[in-house]
Amino acid sequence: MRFGKLLATSVLVLLALVTVSWTVPVHAQEEIPPPETAEAPSEAEPTEEDVHLLSDVELLLKYERVKELDQAKLEAVREELEEQQELFDAIGTATYNLSIELEEKKKALEELGESGDPEERSVLENAIGDLERDLGFYKAQSDLELTTETNLRQQFESLEKKIEREQRAIDTLRGVEPSGPQPAPTPEPDAPAEIAEGPSAPIPGMPMVPGAGAIPAPEAKPRLETTAQVEAQRNLERKQTAVEVAEKAVVEYVKRRESLQEQIGFETVLLETTQQAVENLEKAREHWRDQVARRTEAGAPRAEIEALQEDLKTIESALEKGRRRITERQEYLASLQERLEVQQQEEGLVTAQVEEQRKEVKKAQERLYWLQSPIHPSNVARWFRERGPRILFVIVVTAALLFLLRVSARPIARVAVHKRRGERSLTVNRADTLALSFRSAATLLIFVGGILLVFQEAGIDVKTILGGAAILGLALAFGAQNLMRDYFTGFMILLEDQYELGDLVTIGAVTGRVEKVNMRTTMLRDLEGRVHFIPNGEVKSVTNRSYVWGRAVIEVPIGYKESVDRVMDVLLEVAEELRADPEFGPFVTDDPVMLGVDKFTEYGVVIKFMLKTLPDKPFPVRRQMLRRVKNKFDAEGIEISVPYRMLLQRKAEEPDPS
Repeated sequence: MRFGKLLATSVLVLLALVTVSWTVPVHAQEEIPPPETAEAPSEAEPTEEDVHLLSDVELLLKYERVKELDQAKLEAVREELEEQQELFDAIGTATYNLSIELEEKKKALEELGESGDPEERSVLENAIGDLERDLGFYKAQSDLELTTETNLRQQFESLEKKIEREQRAIDTLRGVEPSGPQPAPTPEPDAPAEIAEGPSAPIPGMPMVPGAGAIPAPEAKPRLETTAQVEAQRNLERKQTAVEVAEKAVVEYVKRRESLQEQIGFETVLLETTQQAVENLEKAREHWRDQVARRTEAGAPRAEIEALQEDLKTIESALEKGRRRITERQEYLASLQERLEVQQQEEGLVTAQVEEQRKEVKKAQERLYWLQSPIHPSNVARWFRERGPRILFVIVVTAALLFLLRVSARPIARVAVHKRRGERSLTVNRADTLALSFRSAATLLIFVGGILLVFQEAGIDVKTILGGAAILGLALAFGAQNLMRDYFTGFMILLEDQYELGDLVTIGAVTGRVEKVNMRTTMLRDLEGRVHFIPNGEVKSVTNRSYVWGRAVIEVPIGYKESVDRVMDVLLEVAEELRADPEFGPFVTDDPVMLGVDKFTEYGVVIKFMLKTLPDKPFPVRRQMLRRVKNKFDAEGIEISVPYRMLLQRKAEEPDPS
């Protein structure tokens, strides 16, 4: 009996809480209503004027009104939460007491056993069944109360955050510095990468947010040089500021939509909880009806039956109120869905406006980039006015230096090269070779220097070019060490005049005439006509047989029976005849030098003498001299000794003389 009263009391408290939750106006849970919802039906599509033509005063009034409603709702939720906690504690206590009594009844039934009084056993079994059903009702109701309490706590926290956000918006509209800790700014998708500094003018109808005027400046801006560029930059900054404010307004619309969705979620849970509570009350009503019928048939006291009937009326009244609350919650959820659709339409319009403003920002950026572009006609003209004369001067100076180098390199090289050889052509050839090498190197230096100066005057960073050239030069130096060695050695060979065209030289194991020599290689042709290409870097030592002048060294062997003095006189006579010869005489540049007896050999006496000749004529002079000596000796009867060997052959029958 008392358990039924306790359950009825719990149900009444639950319905009282539900009633209290509906004493707050419905509009306390909604966001800023759209301008047209007060007069036009919710199905009407909002226009851009409805969305964007709200003044700051209207926004301020709407925020303050919504804040008041939310605060009232917050207080109601707080009171409801406190009562819900008391109700949950009461149901929990009742559930615990029922569990204890059920255990006692079961224990008494076990002690009675199978042999006990059947009537008493039947009474205990009926009591246990009633207690189990009552306990099931209480447990189900406890779960519902716990779900309701959890939902109320979440709704309370959500309302607190919403009120804080509304207070910041109100402070911003009033021009008051927000108090308390501010939330960290979150990155916004699709926001402009660079927003220039400038005044933040709010868009009419857009909700202002804290920090809307603080626009980060780009790290570096190009220098503006014309009035058109300055005006384009200011226009870009204004449009970027408008885009940033509009983007923050979109964020606010998103937050409002999410708040509505959150409220819909809360109300959906409350609706489901109320529906489950009604189902539980329907089961409790049927249970109480059964109890009234059974007690009436069993002849229970009239007072007990009247108490059960009173509890049944209370449950039926609570059940009727619960059904009415379900209808009201369903209607409120439908209104929330309508407001959500309107909110989404407004958000779509604001998003479309942001996209249009971004397009305008892009056009402003493109215009600014075009005004700053080097190929813009005004920039090209200004560039020619400011830098053209200096670049032209550098080009003229570079061309003059190249021309001066071209006309002066060869004369300077010829003056620098002293004539130390017999023929001017060879010296001129060496000078021309040096002049060509020097002119090539100097031309390269002047040309590269002129290009760098032109780049510098044109406004190009020369340091970057020099850095790249240094890296490239280092790579080439590592990859072409032998090539650089060949060029350096060739330059030193030409500078020191070690050999030149036409010289008879010996380089390593190769002897031949120099047919070509440059900074890279030397080309020799030997007596057999073979051509040898020798890299200058491999020239370790050079034997030049025709450097400045030559000398024909002649050795004449005679027999021991000949008069040495007479032979030397004959040789000098032949040498004088050679000097008097019109063909070979010019090749001999000095009197013959008689060295005399040079050595004694097993085949005769060797007489040596020398003739000084032109650089490339010692071999023709020597061959002609030997020819004349042979003819003269034959005419004078002088014997030229030669090595000989005597062979003795004996017959086989002859005895050995030894």
